Amino acid sequence: MMFRVPLLVLLEHGVFLCRLTMTIQKIQCPIRSYVCRSGRMSRAQQRVLARHGSDYVIKKTDQLINFNAIFKHSAPLIIEIGFGMGDNLAMMAKTHGQYNYLGIEVYPAGIASLLGKLADHQANDTTAASNVRIFPYDAVEVLRHNVVDHSIQEIWILFPDPWPKRRHHKRRLIQSEFMALLAKKLVKHGIVYIATDHADYANHISTTLKNCNQFALLSSRKKMIDNCTSSVLEQEQYSHTSLLAGHRSVTKYEHFGQRLGHTISDMCFIRV
Repeated sequence: MMFRVPLLVLLEHGVFLCRLTMTIQKIQCPIRSYVCRSGRMSRAQQRVLARHGSDYVIKKTDQLINFNAIFKHSAPLIIEIGFGMGDNLAMMAKTHGQYNYLGIEVYPAGIASLLGKLADHQANDTTAASNVRIFPYDAVEVLRHNVVDHSIQEIWILFPDPWPKRRHHKRRLIQSEFMALLAKKLVKHGIVYIATDHADYANHISTTLKNCNQFALLSSRKKMIDNCTSSVLEQEQYSHTSLLAGHRSVTKYEHFGQRLGHTISDMCFIRV
């Protein structure tokens, strides 16, 4: 988009003002679902990154990646987008080792936390944690440029930033365009599992997915914190289920939502 901006320039000696017109190219920047924060890392986290980063972190590339070659064995691929401190990903990789796991996270402190957990697992079992890799880049770019179409078994998105202010809703990760990208990368009957403690975002997610003809609702569960009950609100006819259903760990952000008395919504969608 091109537009012209009048610019007043005061010459060095202040003799006169000259009106110039300048043509500026407006740069279209992509809207991100996260804000780049440097954050502070402890010395211990810095040591973990230096010691174990090369074992698990995939370097940035613009090429499609053969993940079976990276993992050195063939297995269904599960991706967790925004794994936070890595509690869920580390636990699932340890208890369900028959899958390969790719964690996508942009914050170094979270990456260091997951690396520490994987290193602990490997210290007890040298073959443990070999099924995990980390991509420290924007999830949209990773999916678009590095993941082969129809290759992902499940995608987990746990407690993404709800961007509660209306003017920030455009930053929400779950949008129609993003779901179309996920549909392109998932295998047939692949699963998208999303959890949130933000009621308005839960409604937004449900509406977005129901309006997307590439997905069908598999199940929706709301856990009411006040009376500690859980109820399945909807269940479709598919016999499939997510590996994460009933097994995921409680994340730091979920703990925070629970302390505030928020309702936890777990939604599971299937690629049709």
